Amino acid sequence: MSALFAKRTSEPEICTICARAHDGLGYGKPVSGKFLWVCLECAPIAKRIEFMKQKDIDHYERVAISTAAQKIVQGVVTEVLEAVFRDGVTDLNTLQPEQFDMLCERMAVEGRMIEHGKEFLLAYAAEMHGQVSRGDAPF
Repeated sequence: MSALFAKRTSEPEICTICARAHDGLGYGKPVSGKFLWVCLECAPIAKRIEFMKQKDIDHYERVAISTAAQKIVQGVVTEVLEAVFRDGVTDLNTLQPEQFDMLCERMAVEGRMIEHGKEFLLAYAAEMHGQVSRGDAPF
């Protein structure tokens, strides 16, 4: 019988469901050595994926990546366009490649790209958790 259990580990493992840091929780059969690492948020739904086929998990991941990417791309595009307009460009047809490169470099220096990366990971985690929680059909 599978169960949720706590286990200390020195290995840097991630949650099987949302890919964030696990909280030292495993789900499965500890005596068999086969278990899933999960975080506190995903622990209540770990049972749902214990016997899930890899192709079904792959589908959930594709949907989560797509959903997270849409959220982040929209944010990045909005931020870049706002920066372009702040720099006085009101017609995108007049935007020079050098101007665009400079704006992107400025965003990178300001740490905005790192922030967008974090936002992507959080959106991915939320979407994976949501799909498994809801029991979405993996097709």
